[in-house]
Amino acid sequence: METIIQISQFIMSLSLLIVLHELGHFIPAKLFKTKVEKFYLFFDWPFSLFKKKFGDTEYGIGILPLGGYVKIAGMIDESMDQEQLNKKPEEWEFRSKPTWQRLIIMVGGVTVNLILGYLIYIMMLFVWGDGYISNDKIPYGAHLSSPVFESYGFQEGDLIVEVGGEKIIEFGTAEKRILIDGERNIKIKRNEQIISLTLSENIVSELLKNKGAGIFNDLRIYNTIDSLVVGNNAIDAGFNIGNRMVGGDADPVVIAEIGINHNGSLDLAIHLADKAIKSGAEIIKHQTHVVEDEMSKEAKKIKPGNSNLDIFSIIKNSTLSNKEEKKLMNYIQQRKTIFISSPFSRKAVDR
Repeated sequence: METIIQISQFIMSLSLLIVLHELGHFIPAKLFKTKVEKFYLFFDWPFSLFKKKFGDTEYGIGILPLGGYVKIAGMIDESMDQEQLNKKPEEWEFRSKPTWQRLIIMVGGVTVNLILGYLIYIMMLFVWGDGYISNDKIPYGAHLSSPVFESYGFQEGDLIVEVGGEKIIEFGTAEKRILIDGERNIKIKRNEQIISLTLSENIVSELLKNKGAGIFNDLRIYNTIDSLVVGNNAIDAGFNIGNRMVGGDADPVVIAEIGINHNGSLDLAIHLADKAIKSGAEIIKHQTHVVEDEMSKEAKKIKPGNSNLDIFSIIKNSTLSNKEEKKLMNYIQQRKTIFISSPFSRKAVDR
């Protein structure tokens, strides 16, 4: 079944490309009052699956799916009608039109292909965007790709924030400025401090030896423990959530899960947190959602059996904004209580 679907998708995509290409010839021909005898999707040899004549033009679908064509009167290469050469050109024939009109008719198909390709790339960027890691959203710095760069003043956890006086927006682009633009004066961020470095010319050969890995090749990411499986050795050994010791000889800790039970209301979220803290909870656990980033198109349409709304609308209506979530976090921390939250997507992690 999957093979049939893939073949069908291929034929439909090919059909769309062919029709649009042939329209690139057909439309200018009609605009210049040139007679179009046939407009076919696929070749009608040895016969056509469908055909219907409207006005002077026969429209149809051929049996051979290897392309398509428009038969324009007076265009010998297309019609293969050699008898027209022995007749005086008619005003509605291609060969009687001015050179500039014939040129437009001939290149119309290719022009449509170029415009279509441009539009496809625009739509791809519109839907998926230009994915990159923002330099401003790297809180823990990056890993050195090689110890050799320590001799140039770099340390594990540094982050290049400026090259040649220009701020670095996208992680991983600083090396291009150093290699291609010849910049040597840079600034790095180290433990919240900005440090200036001047690189020697040897940096170029070291970067080339590193085969494109760059000075820093990966982000430093610290994982936060949310919960442990019962029986895990870490419980016996003990670990910390924030400044609270958990496991080992520590007292039991109460974690209150408010999740998205606040239904998108900051006031209700604060009320729930207050009740939990008064009841003895030392940690308040929330959920961070960026709904557009965590669901596929198909998932967004699913409706739970106990609701008239789809799951996308339910979660979206129950989610705090970034600003509201920070207010909730600040409020809980002011109450001398630990705030943690489970991110449900990559964008939620960035928040």
